[in-house]
Amino acid sequence: MRNRVLACATIAILAFGCMQEPKVVDITYRVSLGQSVKRVSGFNWTERVGMPVESQSLARGTVILVLPSGREVQTFSAVTFMDQKDGLVSRIVVSPLKSATTIQEVIRECARFGEDLGLSLDNLFVADIHRFSSNPPPWGVFSTVSTGGVLESKVRIYFELKPATGNDKWYLSCEITCCDDDK
Repeated sequence: MRNRVLACATIAILAFGCMQEPKVVDITYRVSLGQSVKRVSGFNWTERVGMPVESQSLARGTVILVLPSGREVQTFSAVTFMDQKDGLVSRIVVSPLKSATTIQEVIRECARFGEDLGLSLDNLFVADIHRFSSNPPPWGVFSTVSTGGVLESKVRIYFELKPATGNDKWYLSCEITCCDDDK
């Protein structure tokens, strides 16, 4: 009898437990661009010999990016990379899509994220999105296309629409950089 109960329990676990995808817990990170790496929350910047290492990567989660003006930008990121210079966060790269997808979906997400950031008034960004939408790049190893704009004084954003490994799949990478100049 005991063996039959164990067998039934095993079958139930295999039948129901394995069909469910494992839960992925998203972490929330708060990153202040141009501020001390010690102000990053949800993550402790690795140090070597008392100095922060140059680059770090973060697991998937929600990234709340605080721009130097105090303006906050929030996005999901499948993977995030951050750089520092002289102990200050100088660059962050987010991947706002959960997985590789069609070029049309990547273009839509790029347009949506750019609009959320206020780039809908940037003529070059708008023209690039229109060009990508009306004539999408063909998938290929060297098919990356990019656009970008100025978010505020000394802060630039660069979007890269990149081909992913696999047939006709793409992903979006957004690099936000704190610059030394106002150009």
